[in-house]
Amino acid sequence: SSDSSILTDTGRERLSGPVLIIGGGPSGMAAAMNVDEAILFEATDRLEGRAPAAGQLMYFVGTEEQSEHGVEDSAEQALADWPTYTGSVGNWATELFLSESDEVHDRLTELGLSFVLSPPDSRLGRRRNHGAQQPGLSPTLAAALPSDLDLRLDTPVTGLIIQDGAVRGVRTEAGEVQAEIVIIASGGFAGRVDLLEGSVRWDPGRWRPSEDDGARGDAVDWALEHDLALAQTDSMGAL
Repeated sequence: SSDSSILTDTGRERLSGPVLIIGGGPSGMAAAMNVDEAILFEATDRLEGRAPAAGQLMYFVGTEEQSEHGVEDSAEQALADWPTYTGSVGNWATELFLSESDEVHDRLTELGLSFVLSPPDSRLGRRRNHGAQQPGLSPTLAAALPSDLDLRLDTPVTGLIIQDGAVRGVRTEAGEVQAEIVIIASGGFAGRVDLLEGSVRWDPGRWRPSEDDGARGDAVDWALEHDLALAQTDSMGAL
């Protein structure tokens, strides 16, 4: 609505605060860069997330790095290949992710991050994994955060505040913080065998549950606790 957002010069909606962001990994930091007033809660003492555990790899289509290696690609082709890559058919979120991946790539390049195209992998089809070079994804995003960001490290979110069927804030050990908008960027569930077993990519002989902090599945637990909607969880867990 007009009370909670404004439009940027590019026509994209920019949220005005306060906005609460759960998670200080790449997704949470990217969200903080695109709001006017934000409070970012990170459970650990650093802004990092799972980028190191993921090998600094990012999935892009239609990039300069692909062109330099003779790889012709598009969001449409990537969507057609999605079942091979993930084991499930993509949905609207997949289409959005793929259609805007080149924009994410270009934005990160503008911030000074460079990429190299990963070696061919017959299981994944076209070469789409891009390795982020030094200083790495998380340090690059952390350096670009707004100076007035209210950053709360060592502050794990323990639950959501639900009012009239909508998320209206978060609970922490230090107390409750309310806001009209809450962005959950708390990581996946690659550390949870009980959730991974429902993933079509889960292969106990190939994958080991992650032990890092951003893989506990907090967001899934909160969603189940409050009967919130979940989508495409069968293809997310082991990625």
